Parts: sequence; structure tokens; C-alpha cells
Amino acid sequence: MNALLVVVAAIVSAAVSFRAPDQKPVAASLAREGKPVAEQVRVITAAELGREIKGHKGRPLILHFWATWCVPCLTELPFLARAAQDLRRRGVDFLPISLDSPTPKSAQHVSTLLAQRVKDPQWSPILKVTDVDAFMNSIDPDWEGAIPIFFVFDSDTRLRRTHLGNINQSEFNALVAGEMAAEKK
Repeated sequence: MNALLVVVAAIVSAAVSFRAPDQKPVAASLAREGKPVAEQVRVITAAELGREIKGHKGRPLILHFWATWCVPCLTELPFLARAAQDLRRRGVDFLPISLDSPTPKSAQHVSTLLAQRVKDPQWSPILKVTDVDAFMNSIDPDWEGAIPIFFVFDSDTRLRRTHLGNINQSEFNALVAGEMAAEKK
């Protein structure tokens, strides 16, 4: 577990210093058009995320962890943003959480990317965690930190399903349908 955390920390460190090649032109383009540059996403703590999850009691919740340095995560963002809107209408909440570094520079990068890919620069908060092992254990003791990952909680905020890895529309629909069927029982 600790070896995995070291690898993840190294990737995160590298990602923090990496700025996507198209980030600056997008900000410059928005400024030229007289549009404000994307507001930064908010940073939340593990405790705040825990309260957020508990706040969804009464409605099923899909919790999604992703990051800008995760290529599969980036490819599924537009689809997930559309799916989140549909889920809300169906009584299911969707909460995306970025695992990018919780720094102002990274927050601006995440905001710019979200403005491009999902048209909402504040669609996903960034998580700030001090004890990674305790945090992962609080979500799912079997989670080793790999992303993208989806955790499906029932309306009583109990973890019911997990999907690790990139997800396509039919897999996502099956994940949601499984929870919706379980909720009706």
C-alpha cells in the first residue's frame, strides 16, 4: 500500500508542475472574447467530503474520483457531465472529486480544463487529504487509490457498488440501473 502511495505521490507531484499545452491559449482566448477566465474550483477536505456524502442521505449517490493527469479520466468527463444532469432528474446524485494537488495553481488548471470539457469550471472540487490511508479506508477499505473509480452509495449512504477504470455509457448505465433496482426493493 505504501509503495502505491509513493507512486501516486510522484505522479501527483509531476502533474502539479505540468501545465497542459492548451491551458494558456484557452485563458487568453477567453480574455480576448471579453469573457472572465474560469473561476477556480473549490478545495474541500476529507471531513467536508464525508459531510457531503452524508448530506445525500435519501438519494443514491455516485462518487467519482478523477484527476487531470489521468488520461482515461479526461476522456470520460464530457459524457459524465451529461450523465450527471440526467441522473439528477432520475433521483440520483453524482459527485465528481478531483485528486489533483490542492494548490491555487492546480485549481486554476482544473478550472480551465473543466471549462473546456464540461462547460462548468466549478463542476468538481479538489480534495485535500492529510492522511491518505485513513481517507481511502473511510470510502472503501478495498480501495488502493487507483482512478478513475466510481463508488455507488444507496440512499442510506451505504457503499453498494464500485467500478474501477474507465467507463463507457453502457457500463455507466448498468451501474446506475443496478442501484436504481436495488433502491426499489
